[in-house]
Amino acid sequence: MNNEKLEVEFEPEDEQDESEYEAELINFPVEQRGLLTESKDFTTRELHDQFKEGDLILNPSFQRQYVFDDKKASRLIESLLMDVPLPIIYLSQEVGTTKNEVIDGQQRLTSFMNFFDGKFSLKGLTIFKELNGKKYIDLPNDIQSKFRKSTLRCIIIKPGTNKDIKFDIFERLNSGSVQLNRQELRNCIYRGSYSDLLRELALEPQWLKLIGAEEPHRRMLDCEMILRFFAFYHSLYAYKAPMNNFLNNEASVRQNTSKKEIKSLKQIFNQSVKISWTVFGEQAFKKVESGSEKKPNARFSQKINLSIFDVVMVGFTQHDQREIISRADAIRNKLYDLMTTNQDFIEAILYKTSEKTKVQKRFRIWLNALDEVIGSPEKDLRFFSDAFRRELYEADQTCSLCGQRIMSLEDSVVDHKIPYSLGGSTEPANGRLTHRYCNFARGNRPA
Repeated sequence: MNNEKLEVEFEPEDEQDESEYEAELINFPVEQRGLLTESKDFTTRELHDQFKEGDLILNPSFQRQYVFDDKKASRLIESLLMDVPLPIIYLSQEVGTTKNEVIDGQQRLTSFMNFFDGKFSLKGLTIFKELNGKKYIDLPNDIQSKFRKSTLRCIIIKPGTNKDIKFDIFERLNSGSVQLNRQELRNCIYRGSYSDLLRELALEPQWLKLIGAEEPHRRMLDCEMILRFFAFYHSLYAYKAPMNNFLNNEASVRQNTSKKEIKSLKQIFNQSVKISWTVFGEQAFKKVESGSEKKPNARFSQKINLSIFDVVMVGFTQHDQREIISRADAIRNKLYDLMTTNQDFIEAILYKTSEKTKVQKRFRIWLNALDEVIGSPEKDLRFFSDAFRRELYEADQTCSLCGQRIMSLEDSVVDHKIPYSLGGSTEPANGRLTHRYCNFARGNRPA
């Protein structure tokens, strides 16, 4: 599996997020819209000393892996020996510490540190050809001196900068080769026990199974999903667009969450993951796309829909696990029913999904539906059991309404011959197998 995309692709955020986010930044007083920075020239030896002492963090978890090969790193070192001006390196200093994390310049600094530590020999040099094949320790003394005394201009972003402004500036700094995404930036800006929790939960085997991944996403998109879950779990009714600010606030407020709270959040998340798998399995968080009169077979999207993810995961925290599991078939069918027949819900999970009204609407519809299913005696539930549906499907895959073959079990529903709304009972004698689309198109007409 290509874990860069998770195969599980993520629905894009709405374009409006950008303009709304920028508009909110304008509301800050002018004096709060800049960075607190300090410019310093460090020699490569000084930077190496900081690295060895643990005060220079080259590979914080938000950074990509080292990608320079030996030839590219060698050419960089040759440029340094030739006094070729190199781009500025950006570092971020955390509150109450002397440690600096690399924001921009990771590949260059890692190349220099690796050369100091004898991890590769120079190759591909065109100006200093005589140095090809040599490690740092093999260089003539004057060349060694030149290398370790060469300076690099660094800008240190100091603590105290407004975090929303800092987030925006970090995006600008990383619009070049590194191109950190928003969750990687959050992981840097809001570093603490909470960001550690997100990365830890992304390793959970049941979570990886649920989202169809073999390992955590290298660009932390799974961590952003987990952050969304907690943000809505904590602050659903305080939500306002843009989504980016909502998630930033969650990460900031809980940056240094206590060990006791971390333990509680782990339990809440893992339980919701477990229930989601039990109820939905591999189709969790994926929308059903209804068929048509000519092509009644529906299909499941291969993408995770973040709006569905939000409502399902948070919804399952509001009910007892036993109540949910005992009604798993009805809950699953209720969500599929909403995704194919309820236009308000469909629009709320597909279009301008981060608008406050859309967020409120989809949560209201699903939470009310979940309450209705959970609150109904099992004998009074509208939906037939999955066991009965499977029994009918295995016996005959023909749709009782259109006469065409039903291509997958998940595209089938057990329809009431006498509609439920007209007093029809949810009993085997009153059930027949149909396409989801055909069942919806039939409406409340009797058989």
